Amino acid sequence: MAELLLKIGDEAGFEDGDVLHAFNDRRICQVHTEHICCPKGRPDLNPRTRSGFLIRGTLTEELCAQMFRHCFERVSASTVKRTDLVTLDEVLFDGRPRLVDGRVQAMDVDLFLRNRLLAANHGIFGDERKAVWYGTSRTPDIYALGKVWDRIEADTKLRRSDHTQFPFVERTRSLHLPISFEDFDDATAADYVAPLVDQSDPDNVQAVKKREKQVAYKEIFPDRVSKILDKSAIEDLRDQIARTSADMATKKIDEKLPVAEVEGR
Repeated sequence: MAELLLKIGDEAGFEDGDVLHAFNDRRICQVHTEHICCPKGRPDLNPRTRSGFLIRGTLTEELCAQMFRHCFERVSASTVKRTDLVTLDEVLFDGRPRLVDGRVQAMDVDLFLRNRLLAANHGIFGDERKAVWYGTSRTPDIYALGKVWDRIEADTKLRRSDHTQFPFVERTRSLHLPISFEDFDDATAADYVAPLVDQSDPDNVQAVKKREKQVAYKEIFPDRVSKILDKSAIEDLRDQIARTSADMATKKIDEKLPVAEVEGR
């Protein structure tokens, strides 16, 4: 199930009911796996060696294998092998410049590792002689994230069923309104948070409003409006009527009611 975060009241250029953020199930799943598998956030689940390298085969590496396109592995004192995790193509890098991916590239592996290891939250696995790291970000699909969750559940007492909501901090939940929603893809998520633009002059496209889409939450939850407007408290409708809010909000959007077609568009 997806979620929308709605603006409460008019402020900073936003209007009441504007869709501030749209998180689909894939994105929610990704955020939780990142929090769990991040060595900085959960060092207990992602240990390091005495020399500071991340231990291979941990949850962090499981996530990296799904989040990045390339795996880099030091294979000698001066040579690094790059493996494309999608095509399995391999390329070797060393100190000699060569044409790779349409540009000339070279690598001083000792210098690279020294610089990377200075960062407290680096992502270098193994040891100095057989260092491994990942690069070139990619967006994991829900199936790839499911593999990470399978590993999390196998190695820990954490369960995916307990991590189905976006982890908003309390201040965000008190100032804005999270609601549940039927799932949508990444392109739709981007559409929900897009600005309203004036395209009457193709050479001078201008943003008219920070958000084109709105949800008429006061129509959907009329008996909860007073609590929603009270910013000293938290009214999180995901916990209380998640399925109802999802069904109703989806119907409203389909009917073009609360996802406002702004006047003068």
